[in-house]
Amino acid sequence: MSLIFASSFMLNTAAAQTGGEATARQRIQKLAGVLRSSPDSTIRELRQLLETNSLTEQLKAEALKLKGTGYLMMGKMDSARVAYDETISIVDHIINQFKSDGDTLSLDYFEAIKTRAQSANNKAIMAYYEMRYEDAIKLYDQAANSHKLLIEAPFPQIRNRAIKDYAGTTDNIAVIYNSMEQSDKVLEYRMKAYRTLQSIVDETSITVAINLAVYYEQLLKTDSVEKYVRKAIREAGDSLLFLKSVGWSMLSAQLIDENKLDSAYFLLKNATPHLEKAGALRWMMPHCRNFAGYYLKRKNYDMAIQWLERGVDYGNSMGTPERIVKVYEMLHEAYLGRALANNSREDFILADRYHTKMSQLSDSLLREQRFKSFNELQTRFETERKEKEIAEKDVVLANTKIELQKQNTLRNALIGVASALAVITFIIYRNRLRQARTNALLQKTNEEIIHQKQIIEQSLREKESLLREIHHRVKNNLQVISSLLNMQSYHLDDPGMISAIAEGQSRVKAMALIHQKLYQTDQLTEIDFQEYTEQLIQHLATAFGRPNRKVTSIVKGSDIKLDIDTAIPLGLILNELVTNAYKYAFKDEENGNLQVELSREQDEYFTLKVADNGQGLPQGFDESKLNSLGLKLVRMLIEQLDGSLTIQSEGGTHFNIRFKETRMSA
Repeated sequence: MSLIFASSFMLNTAAAQTGGEATARQRIQKLAGVLRSSPDSTIRELRQLLETNSLTEQLKAEALKLKGTGYLMMGKMDSARVAYDETISIVDHIINQFKSDGDTLSLDYFEAIKTRAQSANNKAIMAYYEMRYEDAIKLYDQAANSHKLLIEAPFPQIRNRAIKDYAGTTDNIAVIYNSMEQSDKVLEYRMKAYRTLQSIVDETSITVAINLAVYYEQLLKTDSVEKYVRKAIREAGDSLLFLKSVGWSMLSAQLIDENKLDSAYFLLKNATPHLEKAGALRWMMPHCRNFAGYYLKRKNYDMAIQWLERGVDYGNSMGTPERIVKVYEMLHEAYLGRALANNSREDFILADRYHTKMSQLSDSLLREQRFKSFNELQTRFETERKEKEIAEKDVVLANTKIELQKQNTLRNALIGVASALAVITFIIYRNRLRQARTNALLQKTNEEIIHQKQIIEQSLREKESLLREIHHRVKNNLQVISSLLNMQSYHLDDPGMISAIAEGQSRVKAMALIHQKLYQTDQLTEIDFQEYTEQLIQHLATAFGRPNRKVTSIVKGSDIKLDIDTAIPLGLILNELVTNAYKYAFKDEENGNLQVELSREQDEYFTLKVADNGQGLPQGFDESKLNSLGLKLVRMLIEQLDGSLTIQSEGGTHFNIRFKETRMSA
């Protein structure tokens, strides 16, 4: 996120200006030119200029905005906030005056709107770095609304700049939602920024495209990553080699996954000098990780370790421990591979050390996230409690006022009725005593209920946190098993053994993906079928697909959530059937289609359909006589789900599985 330092107001024409105004404007422009190099002395001169009380409203707003920017550069957030608030107050008065005069097409009117947008933008930056995310979003929304007005300006120089500023502000809102882990909002605002700049090709539009690719990379949606990376590379051309190199590095990761190692090395080698020259720590760390991934595929463990150690240095410089976790995992894999290749005890020790570092750092990040979530919940609870107390006090105050009015009315009505006063007073007194006892009892009961509720809520939060950590640790352990199987396959020559280990890895991945989905979502006991299946198929396509064959997959089953007792056996069934489809359904160089559909029936049953349009099953096929581990596992898992299996071989192979969901007992 970059600060926006605005240019001066375009004031009135020179013929309509006094010598004093022209001198003040020139002085402000001169101070703006030296602000970056001398913010302290610039602020002192601006303070003296503002104390003269000889500035017009427009010049005063510009001087205050410049003063706020100086404070911001010096890290004096409170002083900067005061200066920007004064700027916005003056500019709002100027804008309202233009509207009152019906003069909303002048250059000065739009310059005032631009100053307001820049002040709100810089206040949003301060709120973001102070982790006041909700305030930052509100301020960015104010800036975005001002940019929308500027896009309609009849002045091309303002309109063209406003389009880029609007896209940049929108992209900054996406950054905040990413910090708040609201992925749907991240995509919404990233796409809004991208569409705004579709007709523009420059550094801003290319950066937005790369940010979109990074977002899809986090979601493991490789097709979308490749789409936006290739667009960024194409538009960067030879004039923006740094951004083009960022795209090359990201694309190399895709090529490495597809085993196109020569092409990946070409891109990595060409991107390295430009990324190193720019000194962009944000991109050098993933670049080191990609280069190490290439060398791991080549089993050149020494070079992989060199690049990963550089990646650790970049990660420490950036202060981003969440990115170092993946580097530690790869260092564990590299040292383990070298240890197995050279039978080196020292490398085994280093592999274990990096695995320990990875686990410790991962656990530390998880604890930090839990602590942050707990603080947010506690703050929300305290806010709601205070609001409730204020509301209760308001009710008591209102009741007191009503009671006083009743007493006054009663007193005035009973003047002169002395004989009845004693009786009425006694009745009122008795009722009040009863009411007081009743209120005291109700208050005590309410306090006990609130206390018990707090105890229950705290217990639920602790159990949810423990369950999330269990899923996280299970996923980590399954990942270690997968890495060990992968290392073991490097030292096997028998294709059958290598294939068996690969199938074992895919089964472990199917289970690990379920636990990953469980601890990454708010619902710790359910996963989204369609999202899980799409990522599982994507993994199997990478593992068992062939470069000269394209298989198009379609997954249907939105809005269906499965509990873990059903999801694990169903995930293993899907793993076996989809793996068989990639391995046996299609002939060499033959493209095909693969469809997976899960539907809910009225009698609490589900139907899973896995179908391909390949060559089908051989004549005389009898699944009961097959002894393959995969189909045995499928039959066993279907029995576990109390389900049934039917197989058809017309126009491909079709597996239909009918089962009833198994819910965990309460």
